Amino acid sequence: MTMLMILSIVLAILCLVMLFQMSIRFAELAFAFAFSPIFIATNLTENFNMFPGFWRNLLSTIFTQAVQISLLCIMSNLFANANIWEMKTALFAVGFMFITVKAPNTIKEYLFSTGSGKLFAGVSGGAVSTVARELIRRKM
Repeated sequence: MTMLMILSIVLAILCLVMLFQMSIRFAELAFAFAFSPIFIATNLTENFNMFPGFWRNLLSTIFTQAVQISLLCIMSNLFANANIWEMKTALFAVGFMFITVKAPNTIKEYLFSTGSGKLFAGVSGGAVSTVARELIRRKM
């Protein structure tokens, strides 16, 4: 019984950490959407172009948030009918929650360290960059 109480406290702490991660990521998305016109406007100059880095960070944040919410949904579906008072189930829940909390760092590491993040942002960013540049030039 003591071990189950310790595991439930660990699970509660991991849930709080995940809640803070998700709220910080929502704030990052709000900041990105609020200041996106500034980053898009810098796309016109070649020397001070902040748009590609902004675009990569925005896509990474959106993708990370979607993955973490998906992992949370999978976890809730797995444990909806399970007996949480069994030791095996409690350990499995803590392990799955640990993966859910650790997933954002792993995803950002993969997206920024490998070429996949640059390719992912480059393919979509190139099209968005061209469209944004043409729209801004037509308005001026």
